[in-house]
Amino acid sequence: MANCNRLFGTFNDQITVSGNRLEKLKDSRMALQDHLTNYFKKKEGLTTPRFALQGSYKMKTMVQKESDATYDVDLGLYFLEKPEVAPATIQGYVWDAVENWTGTKPEHRSKCIRVIYAKDYHIDIPVYYKTPSDSHPHLATKEGWQDSDPKAFWEWFNQKSDSAGQLKRMIKYLKAWCDARSFKTPSGVALTTWTCERFLADERDDKALANLLRQMYTTITPQCTCQMPVWAFDDLTKKLDLDQKAKFRDALKTFSEDAAQAVAEKNQLKASKLWRKHLGDRFPEGEDKDVDLLESLLRPMVKAAVAGAARIDPAGNVNTKEGVPYKPNRNFGG
Repeated sequence: MANCNRLFGTFNDQITVSGNRLEKLKDSRMALQDHLTNYFKKKEGLTTPRFALQGSYKMKTMVQKESDATYDVDLGLYFLEKPEVAPATIQGYVWDAVENWTGTKPEHRSKCIRVIYAKDYHIDIPVYYKTPSDSHPHLATKEGWQDSDPKAFWEWFNQKSDSAGQLKRMIKYLKAWCDARSFKTPSGVALTTWTCERFLADERDDKALANLLRQMYTTITPQCTCQMPVWAFDDLTKKLDLDQKAKFRDALKTFSEDAAQAVAEKNQLKASKLWRKHLGDRFPEGEDKDVDLLESLLRPMVKAAVAGAARIDPAGNVNTKEGVPYKPNRNFGG
């Protein structure tokens, strides 16, 4: 089998937001948070809000899009008293506060206000209230207040996560795959839920992903329902129509079949092309050889060298029978 685990490591680096971009995001988020705090301090009839990072940023499953390298961050804005005005009005206040914050006008979406940092990232601001007597927060939408508890979902997710971070990488791979589809796909929350419920750890990411895809295809019905695992236990796929669900399941079937073939393939280059077919050009091409065979031939020599039983023949080849004893060294050149 062509081991593509190293290639997945490179792919994970390609889709992950890191370094200076994360630092820039942090500065922007803190500035925006301070601005909103000052705005609402002066707003009559409303208490000063509190803020909480949530979603994929907090869970470390955020990915940058292949098309423009942008990504989304959720910054929850929480009131500790129920506002006396309608939810859409509260959203309107947030929109007014950030209208000229960047060079691009914000978007008033159904469940948040999106602040756009052009060609970089978006900060989505969902608005909640939660009084001391409430067991869960209430989310402002254009249609009214909606039950929602991001903290409860984050706690559920943390209980499912493994110490090696493989589950988080699986979610990121699925998000990158969905990002490359030409039709509307299930939300990141739905992908996260499905993954947490079906994930089995493996020493290799390619095998773990192939197994996850197989489990998803065989257990997700053609109706593609996905129940939120915490309160309010709603269907996370309710915004997809039947045609979109059918396209997603067909794409999942093809991806699952090609993933199984990639894992079984001996040639790493051929295997990588199967992965690239679904994950895009950010997934690297492998070597045109049977890397598993080469590793199996080298493994005994490595063990012999570590054990002090290796020898080097006149041609410079490492073996265990003839030549001078191999002496470990730290002369790696350069």
